[in-house]
Amino acid sequence: IFVSLVLMAKVVKHILTLMDTEPDENKLVLLSVLKCMLSIGHTIVVDEIYSHDGISRIVNLLIDCKLEALQLAAFDFLLELVYNGRIEVVERMFECNVVKNLVILRSSYKETTGNPASSSSHGEKYGKHREAFPFVDALSIFATQIAVGIGLREREKRALREVFLRQIKEIIQDDVDVANISIKVLYGLV
Repeated sequence: IFVSLVLMAKVVKHILTLMDTEPDENKLVLLSVLKCMLSIGHTIVVDEIYSHDGISRIVNLLIDCKLEALQLAAFDFLLELVYNGRIEVVERMFECNVVKNLVILRSSYKETTGNPASSSSHGEKYGKHREAFPFVDALSIFATQIAVGIGLREREKRALREVFLRQIKEIIQDDVDVANISIKVLYGLV
């Protein structure tokens, strides 16, 4: 088992190197391989991604690529890293502007498709439209992963939640939007 984990660490390093040179379609496959490896060797894979600056590469995929499937895969993988990672991993995501990138994605979907909440009528919630607007609750989902993550202590979760909310207030100009996100984060309403 130990030998396989050592080999897994080397594979992670090579996959991260390939992500710099491959086209977006291949990056999607590479991310799915990393996600499978993460499900097997949680700590080793997260530590290798962190030590080889893979977090910044994956966070940048949210904005740098135009392939929606790759953006969704990158977001899903970041959620797995938040769930399994230690505080250093989540802090590195904050340093790489993950919150800003998620806000940009969220607003780009609102601009191109209209506000999903306003498109519902007669009291319908926009939950039915979640597939059409995949990043509408990305910020709340990200915060929820911080709250339920297995790699973090309770005091670390509280501190990260404060950092998250502070960044939300700095980035988003609309006070109503900030209040809605804050309520979802503080009360776990996703």
